[in-house]
Order: sequence, then C-alpha cells, then structure tokens
Amino acid sequence: MSFKKLTLATALVSTLVSPGVTAFAQSKHSIEPAVTKEKVGQLEIVEKVWDTPVNYDFQVITKENSKSIMKPYRLDYNGTDYEETKTQKYKSKSFEAEVTNRSNLTDTVTRSVSRKTFLTGKVGTSGEGKFNMGLIEAKVGFNAEVSFGTETTTTTTYTWNIPARSVTTIEYGSKAVDTKGYITKYIDGKAVKSTRVYADYSYKEYADKDPQPL
Repeated sequence: MSFKKLTLATALVSTLVSPGVTAFAQSKHSIEPAVTKEKVGQLEIVEKVWDTPVNYDFQVITKENSKSIMKPYRLDYNGTDYEETKTQKYKSKSFEAEVTNRSNLTDTVTRSVSRKTFLTGKVGTSGEGKFNMGLIEAKVGFNAEVSFGTETTTTTTYTWNIPARSVTTIEYGSKAVDTKGYITKYIDGKAVKSTRVYADYSYKEYADKDPQPL
C-alpha cells in the first residue's frame, strides 16, 4: 500500500455504553458528512469526514443456520463454548477524499484522520462478560481493540502517494466484526445452559487507496 503512517494518538470519548444497547457501529445509516474542497499545489481535493461512520462492505463469514444450535460433543465433555449463528466483517469508514492530480509528477497528500474503536453488544452478566468475550474472540478469530462497553476516537496522520494524471480515492476507518450466537455450557456432553449473545466491535484500522487514470 502506498501510504505512510506518521503518528498515533487516542482519546477516550465515551466509556458508558449499556451492555444491552447497540452503539453507532451497528447502524447501517449515516448522517451526511462534512465536505470541504481545496487546491494544494497541483492537487484538487474533495474531502468528506463523517462523525457517524459509514458501515459497508459486509462479508458474511458464518451463515444463519436454521437447525438446532446444539452440537454433539463427546460424553465426557465439560465446558463452555461460543456457538456462532452469524458472523460478518465490515468496514466502518470515517474519512474519504477524492484527489485529482493533473500534473505529470507523483505528488503526496497528508491528512490527520480519525476513526472509532468500539465494543458493544450483549455478552452475559458483568461477571461473565470478560470470559464470554474471550470465547467469542477465539471462535471468530478477531480480537477487540478496546474493552467491553467502550468507544474511543483514534487520530492518526497519514501520507498517501497520488500518481500523476490520476483521480485517486483515499479512505480511512476501522475494520469491524458483528457476531451473533449462543454461549452454551456442557456437562457430560449435554447442554445445560444456553444464552443468546451478540457483539459488535472494531479490530484494526485500514487505509485504502484507489487510483484511476484521468
């Protein structure tokens, strides 16, 4: 990828999110972005910044299963597992810019960009939450960036290379995962307790660039 990460700073904006309430990341609709236009040297820049990120590029990892969630285990099995019914990855975009370079030379654009990091959902009682979230992360394969019920804003400075004679779209945000399923406790291979849970959380940043020739 043709970009350079320069600095990183994190600011906590909210730590009080009810375990049973879904935060901004599960909203599929976003408010209108703030749009700015400017010319820097040979570059024409149209920039969009969202306070409420745009969630898109959903990719289902585990499809909904209409059959029973309960799975057979060996008779001597005792333990607790997360059994997912549907998991999907997506991007949560906070920043986008269209950069036009009409010159015959490669140029660069540097921006201070922000993204949301979050972990919301319903994963059991306060005493069970940390343990259950560990089961969820292990099964899904992505670790949350922050603790449960937390939403933060992370600000980073990036420099992107803009090819000559191109219109380049750049964007920045969080990669996230939304998962639903059951935390099930087994004794001697039999399910004795099953609790429906869900979690929605960011797991890493992303910075994309898509140049197109003029």
